[in-house]
Amino acid sequence: MSENNHFKSEEISPASNVKLPLGFEFNGISSNIKPSGKKDMAIVKTDDNLPVYTLGVFTTNETKAAPVIFSKKSLEDSNNMISAVLLNSGNANAATGPNGLKVSESSANLVAKQLGCKSENILVCSTGLIGIPMPLDPFVASVPTLVGGSSNDIVAFNQAAEAILTTDTVKKTFIKSSTVDGYSIAGFAKGAAMLAPSMATMLSVIVTDAIIDKKLLGESFLAGIQDSFNSIVVDGCMSTNDTVILMTSAKKVCSDPEEFSLLLKDGLLHLAHQMVKDAEGGTVVAKLNIMRAKNQIQAKALASKVAQSVLVRCSLNGRDPYWGRIISELGAAKVNIDPNKVSISYGDIMVAKSGCAIDCDEEKLKAYMLNNEIEINVDINLGNDNYTMFFSDISHDYIDENIKTS
Repeated sequence: MSENNHFKSEEISPASNVKLPLGFEFNGISSNIKPSGKKDMAIVKTDDNLPVYTLGVFTTNETKAAPVIFSKKSLEDSNNMISAVLLNSGNANAATGPNGLKVSESSANLVAKQLGCKSENILVCSTGLIGIPMPLDPFVASVPTLVGGSSNDIVAFNQAAEAILTTDTVKKTFIKSSTVDGYSIAGFAKGAAMLAPSMATMLSVIVTDAIIDKKLLGESFLAGIQDSFNSIVVDGCMSTNDTVILMTSAKKVCSDPEEFSLLLKDGLLHLAHQMVKDAEGGTVVAKLNIMRAKNQIQAKALASKVAQSVLVRCSLNGRDPYWGRIISELGAAKVNIDPNKVSISYGDIMVAKSGCAIDCDEEKLKAYMLNNEIEINVDINLGNDNYTMFFSDISHDYIDENIKTS
């Protein structure tokens, strides 16, 4: 995100009154995977080292990184009972062949030995450059310190959030607490590019101490991801390593499952929104509302087509409310719209109605487009289904960031 946006980290202050979920510990350190010496290894573990019920959602990319392959199998072999998640940045351990998988397995074994549990109770996540061999030495040297220094406090939580960043400029975190029962949901994530509406170049770990029905937990988790991490676009590219993990320590009563679902969804949306705000080279965040579509399938297809349009995103970068590019993309989605029924607004300023331009307050529109966050409302006028997607503009800075690998 351009410095013009003044986007600052929403790091949770140690002086705040928020409470992390009971039953978990965190840590983030430098293991020298990153040549810069910045923090690059993190852990989230149970405080008693015992496994807890855990869910995971992973990339749908057919080129899956070794950590994704390993972690999916670990969840299956352990019946979703996990003691810790080991994460690193600086190397994706993707497209690294059998040796990459061996490193994932060996690093999990190192953590399992420290915790006194089975390796199948450990998940691993990596993020960074693809196709670079992953050394095991940093894990051998650093895992004991990483595990031994973990704790249940905000400082350690923030350190873990920092250790998974790559091109991110800020940490991305949240903590939500129940006003009814006092349980908490907390999480952190990384992601600033290769964000597409089917997961993102992201790692995220969410923890909660709520006692919640497993079926409801799964439904809430998947629905929350669909409306957050699967509803953002920076460049439309899908990663090899995308992973979102949810761990539950079941320490506190949850008497209102609906409240839990809403808190979880709100937290995931918060992380997703922070990702788009921190987009590589981004200067503006657009909230795209597709309204009155025939059904959700049509609404999502339209939102995805517009949000991934290079032309639309270039217009945003130029602060140009060129709605013609939007209506063109709607038709290109080929989901049976009627362009003569479409209306388009930027904020509350309507620029097109029934598929044609209308007069509007040009000065007000120009002023609105200078905001760092704008809303685009597209009324299809064919049904009752709505869908929202967040996306960023595209700039020269994005190209500068991605024409190099180091």
